[in-house]
This record gives sequence, structure tokens and C-alpha cells, in this order.
Amino acid sequence: MEKQARYIKCLEDKISKIRTLLSDSDDADVKQKTELELREKLRVVTSENEQLKADHAKFLTELQVSRRQNESLVRVQESLQDIDDLSRTQQTTIMCLKDELSAVRLLAAETQLRELRELQSLTKETRELKQSLITLIGQQQQLTADEHQHGMYFMPSLTNHLGQLSFASLRGR
Repeated sequence: MEKQARYIKCLEDKISKIRTLLSDSDDADVKQKTELELREKLRVVTSENEQLKADHAKFLTELQVSRRQNESLVRVQESLQDIDDLSRTQQTTIMCLKDELSAVRLLAAETQLRELRELQSLTKETRELKQSLITLIGQQQQLTADEHQHGMYFMPSLTNHLGQLSFASLRGR
């Protein structure tokens, strides 16, 4: 951009010198010939100058477009960085949640295992108590059976004995 501006300034200086030369020339023929050559050069230089001005304006427009695109790219890059940061935060959060879930599952499994062992222990105790009750009932039934057996042998003699006592006491009266 600076290069073009310097080149334009240089061309404008040349145009100015040519105009000065045209006005300073004394010889009419030389002056006319030189004037024609200089006018041609002036036309060429003026045309180049106009072209350079147009190119310069186009360049400035393109530069503005490029700056806007660059600003947009910077914003996009910042957005992508924000997204990347959020993604990393979410990944960390997900990993923490997975760890917590694993810990909860492990705790639940340990609790279930402990409860199962307690249940098995209670079941074992229940079986032992049931067996003890069965044994006690069996012993009680055996004692009752034994008492009945003894009572049967006992009963007739007791009845006999009681009967005799009752009879004797009645007679003694």
C-alpha cells in the first residue's frame, strides 16, 4: 500500500516536471515536437496514474474485506477455544460422575453382600433354632410319652391304692 502511494506520488511529480518543461521551451518546432511527445507521455502517465488509483481503491476495499474476515476468524477461533474449554470441563465432569456412579455401585454391591450374609446368618440361626425346637419338642414328646407309659402303669396301681384308701376310710367311720 505504501509502495503504491509512493509510486503515485512519483508519477505526479513526473507529470508536474513535464508541464514545467512544456512551458519553458523556446524553440517552436522543438517545442511543438517535444510538446507532442510530452503530451503523449503525459497521457500515458495520467492513464497509469488513474489505473493505479483504481487499483489502490480496489486494494483498500479488499484490505477492508480481509480485515473483517480476519476479525470474524478471530471470533470463530475464540468461540472454538470456548467450546474446547467447555468440552474439557464436560469430559472432566463426566469422568467424575462415572467415578461417583462406580463408587455408588460398589457401595450398593457391598451393602447387598453384607445384607445377604446377614440373611444367611439369620437363616442359619433360624435353622439352628428350628432344629433346637424340633429336638425340644421331640424331648417333650418323649417325656410325655414316658410319663404316659409310667402313668399307665402307675395309674391302675394308684387308682387301686386310692380306691383302697377311700374304702378303708369309709369303713373306719
